[in-house]
Amino acid sequence: MIFRHHDAGYAHLHLLVNRITFDGDVVSDSNNYKKSEQVLRTLERKYNLVQVNPCQNSKVRAATKDEIEKVIRTESASDKMLLQEKVKTIIVRSKTLTDLIANCETGPTDYCR
Repeated sequence: MIFRHHDAGYAHLHLLVNRITFDGDVVSDSNNYKKSEQVLRTLERKYNLVQVNPCQNSKVRAATKDEIEKVIRTESASDKMLLQEKVKTIIVRSKTLTDLIANCETGPTDYCR
């Protein structure tokens, strides 16, 4: 499925892809992100699309089924989810490694709540 919308102030789309084959096997996506990244950059240039910043090499793991069920049950995010969000925010706001270290050492601030 392809979803096209304008909620970010510009037209963009999302792809929903099924990785389960008709016989129930899962199609491996091992290292596909590298190949996909190259294909996306090529398509952006070829069709004069807005070029998106390349993905970082860090992987953010999606919440597990158990974590999602706990959030539903307790109506609050897990400590792991909260920490991931805080660290992500600190990384985005840090321009240098020195900034990153300083931002981590300052303790709770507006971007850590």
